Amino acid sequence: MTLLEVNRPVYGQSLLPQVLDEHKDNDPTRVYASCGTSTVDGDAAHFPYDKSFSEAENDPILHIHSSGSTGDPKIITTTNGTVAVTDNDRNIPTPEGRKPQNGAQFQFNNGGRFYTCFPPYHLAGVQAYLILPTFYSNATVVIGPQDVPPTGQLMINVIRYQEKSLKAFYVPPLIVEQWANTDEGMKQSQQLDFILYGGGPLSTKIGNRLSQNTDVCQMYGSAEVGQIQLLVPQRDEWAYMEWNPYEEGDMQPNGDNTFEMVLHQNDKFHRSRSLSHNFPHIKEWRMGDLFSPHPTKPHLWKFYSRVDDIIVLPNSHKVNPIPIESQIRAHPLLSGALVVGSGKPQLALLLELVENSHLENARYLINDIWPSIELVNQTLPAYACISRSKLLIGNPAKPFLRTPKGSVVRNTTIELYAREIASLYENEESPDVGHLQDSRLEGKQFEDILAFVRSLMCSVLCKHLINDNQNLFEAGMDSVKVFEVLDTISNNVSKYIHPSKGFKFSPNTIYQNPTISELSRRLHSTINDIIPQGPEAEIKNEMNRLIDKYTMDLPQRQFKPFPALPTSRKTVLLTGATGSLGSQVLRELEQNPDIDKIFCFSRSKGLNSISIQKSRNCSLTSHNGYENKIENIIVDLSKSRFNLSDYSYQYLLSTVNVIIHLAWKVDFNLNLQSFESNFLYSIRSFVNFSLEANSILELFLSLPRPTALTRLLPKAM
Repeated sequence: MTLLEVNRPVYGQSLLPQVLDEHKDNDPTRVYASCGTSTVDGDAAHFPYDKSFSEAENDPILHIHSSGSTGDPKIITTTNGTVAVTDNDRNIPTPEGRKPQNGAQFQFNNGGRFYTCFPPYHLAGVQAYLILPTFYSNATVVIGPQDVPPTGQLMINVIRYQEKSLKAFYVPPLIVEQWANTDEGMKQSQQLDFILYGGGPLSTKIGNRLSQNTDVCQMYGSAEVGQIQLLVPQRDEWAYMEWNPYEEGDMQPNGDNTFEMVLHQNDKFHRSRSLSHNFPHIKEWRMGDLFSPHPTKPHLWKFYSRVDDIIVLPNSHKVNPIPIESQIRAHPLLSGALVVGSGKPQLALLLELVENSHLENARYLINDIWPSIELVNQTLPAYACISRSKLLIGNPAKPFLRTPKGSVVRNTTIELYAREIASLYENEESPDVGHLQDSRLEGKQFEDILAFVRSLMCSVLCKHLINDNQNLFEAGMDSVKVFEVLDTISNNVSKYIHPSKGFKFSPNTIYQNPTISELSRRLHSTINDIIPQGPEAEIKNEMNRLIDKYTMDLPQRQFKPFPALPTSRKTVLLTGATGSLGSQVLRELEQNPDIDKIFCFSRSKGLNSISIQKSRNCSLTSHNGYENKIENIIVDLSKSRFNLSDYSYQYLLSTVNVIIHLAWKVDFNLNLQSFESNFLYSIRSFVNFSLEANSILELFLSLPRPTALTRLLPKAM
């Protein structure tokens, strides 16, 4: 069924003029106004309904319209059994001391009202207007005026008129942000039992403030499966969702430490899942949303993005636009923000201004908004930063396309602005350095050049301060930004170099001089005709220096033949487990019955889940206990003894008998010095560890040679 198949649309009397105008190109006689109250006065004929619930459970009663945020809008046929699921929410067990986040939370003590603005023809609206008031008699829904669009100001007025009787909001996040961005709205939040939002992420800044006053809850579900059973979050965990253990959601890995919820049909969920009634013959339902686990609390999950929202750049970097957009959208001048740029060398940002903003003042508006974007840039890797030259203000005549629940329809809106977005990238073959114009070379002296390079690198890497001796590639420099830097240097240096000599910097110049100090010295030599030492001599001296540094004080011990791999069960220390090769090795290790324990060295706390998600054919719920075999250890490979405590280091010495070191950067453009702090130093640290522990040390960088590891991992190798 589609909307085109509805032969006689019916509308309220007050909306009839607008509807007739909308249907002016069709037959207006097919449009009907709804009946007034006078037509139902008097006695109606008796309509007998004698079915029991078991007889009527599978009878269709309502067609719900999906929002369109998960694909093309669809009509979902619901049954009496579907509706009864919400009635059963009050019977869903919850852990002791916790509150359910489902229909039961609307059973207000001593009665109460809640305001909603979701449209009545899909899940959230049907829940709010029909199902909740039917089954939870203590809840009364408040509906705003039909001819006034929902806004934050309208929410303020609703609370004013309802006074203390209003106990909750059930609205899209955009409306919450508009309301909470006002002093009165934030004060009003203190009287609410909870705020329930759905349809997209809520600004972190707004959520943190609101959670000090009331419970901030995220609705999660879809028209097809209904609402997922959740627990009301703890106040300081509002940004995460916590599934009710009764739900038994299967969080399946999807790469990059993200997981997708998958629901499996089971008779025990017949009374608690709408999926069992809407699509009883579908055995497995993928929700299509990605979540990331809390770094230390594995029961908490944060919405990451839709499966198809991720932006992939030409250098294979992946960017999740959702948190960037939600932070920027919190600016009071904005009603929407879209990050675009899939397949492009740099991200762009499409902004939608609030109503009554004047496009002719766009330049001044950008000046007002830009500091907020800079703050967001400070939290992002260099490749994901938004430059000022890649900002696009939307045309009020072309508003962002939104679902009925208020979230932006990403792909359709991007198509709407395809021509304007394309114009931002018209000259992408020559790097766009408009955002670097504030970096100017003011003289030939070394101090002038050093100041210029400092300013340039801070701009291109979106950082306020970079140490002069920090490796720029560790700070976020990449091949795309190298060309931006070269273009800016060339534009500034040309006036100091005679045309007959030309400027001879190349990308390799930056790779071979990867710090602000080194690049400044090289640039100073070029501008002032100082002949630097030949590159071959420099490289040779650097190699000798590093050889001396890492071999001069090797631990001494009596020579012993290299031990064979033990035949008993082994304990493995593995680095690089989240990389392409490392994830395959880890999978083989965890499934190998001869491996008793795997210690994974990593820089983040979430590797326990990362490691398992790399095994794409296995899910957390069907992993046969392998996750207990892996222990993640947070280390710093650039520090002595990996920055471990004495106890932890000694414990590993006494238990580990195989080391597989795969944490190595494969980038042949980087100079030798760029590998020192994290890589060369770590090799020496593992040599020390191996000598102290008498362990077998295997180093695998890019192409492993056939070694003892092949006996350990025959399938992977």
